[in-house]
Amino acid sequence: MAFLDEWVSTTVSGGGNFLKDGKGTLIIKDVSAQKTFKDKRTFIMEAYVKSSSPSGDVDENGKLLAPNAVGSTVSYVQLLTKFASAKGNAKAVCLAILGPETAAKDDEGMGADFTELMGLDKEGYSQKGVASIMRGAEISFETHRKATKDGSKILTIPRFSYVEVTPEQIAANRKLLGDSSPAAVDA
Repeated sequence: MAFLDEWVSTTVSGGGNFLKDGKGTLIIKDVSAQKTFKDKRTFIMEAYVKSSSPSGDVDENGKLLAPNAVGSTVSYVQLLTKFASAKGNAKAVCLAILGPETAAKDDEGMGADFTELMGLDKEGYSQKGVASIMRGAEISFETHRKATKDGSKILTIPRFSYVEVTPEQIAANRKLLGDSSPAAVDA
């Protein structure tokens, strides 16, 4: 089956709804580290778009680029074993979610917080069925556009920031995400 051989040997494209040009606030749905095709370690953050507005960036025709729609779900995926910058990008997201207390910790303390955030097992992968403890937390984002080194593509680069929320806000966000018993967590 030549088609099947060709299909299984291709690189996974990721799919999903990626973060478009814009700025706004996201509600965390899930954060995980997964083993994907060919044992690649992949960081995935899924979030609900709480608010968004255009960044002011325009396409090649001068048309204002539209942000992700409020109420949509977006994914932020980093191929940790493929790109040198991916680990730093994933760390930036985790620190935006966990906040300044985690950012001030040494590597061991930060690692413990990341393990708890993503429900990691001893091999460093998220355990199936374990929801992120920060489900319902909020982060802000703002994008900018940047050309690749060879100039062949324009990338949308997000910058994430911590948003302080109360346990009651997290509980309300979890309810918005469809959790049947949105227990508050320590924020």
